[in-house]
Amino acid sequence: MSDVLSRYFDIETEDDLTRIVFGILELAGSQVLEAVLRLPDGELSDDAMVTFHTRLNPRAERVPDVLIEDSNTTIMIESKRGADFDSEQLQAEHEELVKYGNAQTHLLLVSGHKSRPDGLDELELEHVQWLGWRDVALRISNCDRTELTRTQIGLLELLRTKLEEEGYAPFTGFSEQLLDDLPRIWSLSKRYYSHIAKFHRELEGRLGDRGLQAKNMWRDGISQDFNRFPAELQFVSSHLWIAYGEQDFAINNKYQHYLFVAFYVEEQTTPIVRVGYSLSPNQNDSDQRSLTENADDIAQFVDESDYQLLHTGRNFHVVERFTDESEITSLLTEADTLQHLERVQLVVEYDSRELADPSLTELIADNLLALHEFTHPRLYPD
Repeated sequence: MSDVLSRYFDIETEDDLTRIVFGILELAGSQVLEAVLRLPDGELSDDAMVTFHTRLNPRAERVPDVLIEDSNTTIMIESKRGADFDSEQLQAEHEELVKYGNAQTHLLLVSGHKSRPDGLDELELEHVQWLGWRDVALRISNCDRTELTRTQIGLLELLRTKLEEEGYAPFTGFSEQLLDDLPRIWSLSKRYYSHIAKFHRELEGRLGDRGLQAKNMWRDGISQDFNRFPAELQFVSSHLWIAYGEQDFAINNKYQHYLFVAFYVEEQTTPIVRVGYSLSPNQNDSDQRSLTENADDIAQFVDESDYQLLHTGRNFHVVERFTDESEITSLLTEADTLQHLERVQLVVEYDSRELADPSLTELIADNLLALHEFTHPRLYPD
């Protein structure tokens, strides 16, 4: 379960890492939080609250990354993804902690340092402590689970998985098996991308006289230069998608609206190619309006074709699928719901059995043109 859920917790920034780690620790309970932070036994009550980017006091000037409080204890946390920190910032936060904090106070620097940074001792601040992300990962792995519920244990496993994905686990050297497999992995990845390159060029040729062209490409959410495609793609990503639009249509970021073809190499049960149109209602108010104003047309389009409506995450991970006409209309007319959706996609999918068909490029070209014909007058926000 934790491996499945971890795909929906993308970490791209320092704030993402901080919110995911301390948000999950709050859900796991004060006992787990104390074990990870190494606080004295029983110092945090079950009523302890974890908040992010909140002032300790209305008169305070500093906004710590994390604030953990109950009636007796105040913990301010300044987190750094790497191995750097601002001494003056810690000094100012310490002054506010002493001034406004409860009886028990802690100022905790969480960073990527291998050991306690020397500059921290030079500050000589009474309430300042240090914790490394690697220590967080290790303490989570070693946390006593005998009195924890199944849910708490699942949360710890989820958090351990994410921290390991971020590299915050002890490095024990590359395994011999991995080193033995590298030539094969390299060979397979080059073959995989050479096929995608041929597919892309064939599709581009079919669309060339039809008003659409490839505009951008993202590999696991990272923009790629078409001029280097596919030579610099040296490993197989879990998600790769190519965005399409009219010749004068500029795509500046992956949250815009655009037509796309996406490739997957996750697992056998996952469709390998998805063709669709993507909008990001939580990024653009105009996307929300376009979806709401055309809810009935979209629902009818899905009902009368092989297309479906998807709610996906930032890297195209499917959160929920919709094929029922009334359900789609209800979703797209709920403004409060729409503004929280990362992406809404109108798609058709092809599985691995269909990839060997030489006519796949023709089918996908037809899909893109049909989607363009449907979306262009309706879902192109101003």
